[in-house]
Amino acid sequence: MPLVFSRRRFVRGSVTDGISDRITHGRVDRAGGTIRLSLQRPDDWIDAIRAQSGDGTILLTVHGYNTPQPRFLARLLDLEGRLRDAGFNGALVGFDWPSVKGALRYTTDRATATTTARSLVDHGIAPLRHHLPGHRLHLMAHSMGCYVTLHALAQFGEGLGERWFDQVLFTACDVDHRMMRKGQPGARLLANRAARFTHYYNRLDEVLAVPGRVIHRGRARAGSTA
Repeated sequence: MPLVFSRRRFVRGSVTDGISDRITHGRVDRAGGTIRLSLQRPDDWIDAIRAQSGDGTILLTVHGYNTPQPRFLARLLDLEGRLRDAGFNGALVGFDWPSVKGALRYTTDRATATTTARSLVDHGIAPLRHHLPGHRLHLMAHSMGCYVTLHALAQFGEGLGERWFDQVLFTACDVDHRMMRKGQPGARLLANRAARFTHYYNRLDEVLAVPGRVIHRGRARAGSTA
């Protein structure tokens, strides 16, 4: 089962749209057709990742905007199944930043992404590298999750000489396309932190075209242009 660390606020055991000051760790379970997050202590969470990483590989995923927790957990389970079918034998770990449901809540999610991004490193990347130093760490981010990733990495400098990841994959990247050009800040961060960076974009991506035109003053998003 996938593992998750989350900045969402829980009230009496139920998840909310709020931002928590603490990190919640857990495992995605499916019981009786219901998908839920079973909470774990941090040490047990690390042990579960170690046990699931049969070949010493960890894939860390970061979701995009308009992704409430139930949707993210379901997608993680679907992704895990597809990865296993393709021969993946590592651990799948998701960073669950507090995105809310609703395509029109883009600016809310963007502010939340900025506020919570550092937790990706402080409570995910850093402890994984510390407790599992011999493991290969990969990262896959989608949409605003790419912004979360870059914003998090930028707070720790460009990392010359210290690679945190083996491979990094961005899909439908929701950042200014100029940041990802050769020699620009986003491209430099990933060139220094990852052994390999793959960027999938689609010129016909109508979803990314909207924030580019309406919110970002016409600045194209990297996921929809070269």
